[in-house]
Amino acid sequence: MLAVHPSMLWAPEHPRALVLAALADVLPEAVLRRGTKSDLQAAFARDLIRSLLVGMRDLDRWMLVRDGYAEPSSLREIFERFIEGSLTTGALVRSLLRAEALLRRVHAPVSYAATAASR
Repeated sequence: MLAVHPSMLWAPEHPRALVLAALADVLPEAVLRRGTKSDLQAAFARDLIRSLLVGMRDLDRWMLVRDGYAEPSSLREIFERFIEGSLTTGALVRSLLRAEALLRRVHAPVSYAATAASR
């Protein structure tokens, strides 16, 4: 153990770097990439990917596109990169989805019950 360089034993993103390096040919890529077993990003990404696959079918109906904030081709490219495993697109995808949700709320028709209650 003393002859092993410390960077092989531990890395900030992988506390068990030596074990991961030793099992690199055996473990699935998803296990090698994850930081910890308690990392919720993988579960979040799986659910998000399902939603994106459905949403990508009709990007022209997205409020971001209809209001001129984004082009369907740009959204498709970003979402496809995220689905393919790009780690750098996660925050952007979440921001786009939040913006879409906000625009949908802004454009949502006001119900009669809501306006009557506010009087």
